[in-house]
Amino acid sequence: ILFMDLILPDGNGLDLIEQWHKRWSHIPVLAVTAFATVDTAVAAMKAGAADVLRKPVETEDLILAMRKAQQHGELLRENQSLNNAVHILSIAQTLAGLSDKKTLLKTYLRLITRELKISEGFTFFFDAHRSYPELLLDLRQAGVGRTEPQELIQGPLAPFLRSRSLIPDNVAEMDSVTLVPPTVAAADESRFVII
Repeated sequence: ILFMDLILPDGNGLDLIEQWHKRWSHIPVLAVTAFATVDTAVAAMKAGAADVLRKPVETEDLILAMRKAQQHGELLRENQSLNNAVHILSIAQTLAGLSDKKTLLKTYLRLITRELKISEGFTFFFDAHRSYPELLLDLRQAGVGRTEPQELIQGPLAPFLRSRSLIPDNVAEMDSVTLVPPTVAAADESRFVII
């Protein structure tokens, strides 16, 4: 529980509550002030405070407010946990309904890029029996001039494509020497290609 005064020597308590709530919404804020009005209480609650107490604070009122704030924080954490579980279930249901391997892979990659908040990039599919990767997913924004997939294949990805060994049809037959751990190669200062 964050316990704070609405009047601060070097800032506005409402601003601090708002910033706190944006970053740590699961940790409740109790605000105190000597100048409590309905308007200040409403403003503090809108900013994210769980409760507003008027100074001087009675011990019983403080204990009650702290208990309520603690329960409020626990409910917020439970709610976040349930939201996360529902989100994961939604992703699982989306993937479970797909039977085609490439469609499953494309959908999986779209979900990952959405979760990681990646707005631009490419995903290539490397088939062991082809010498050239297939462009699986293009996340470029429409109308924005960006690197073409071929530029990546001929540039930063070229050494990897030349050096990779053929992968057997049955991946279970691969040994730890054959498996290549992922590496990150810098395409330039602002973009990275994960291989």
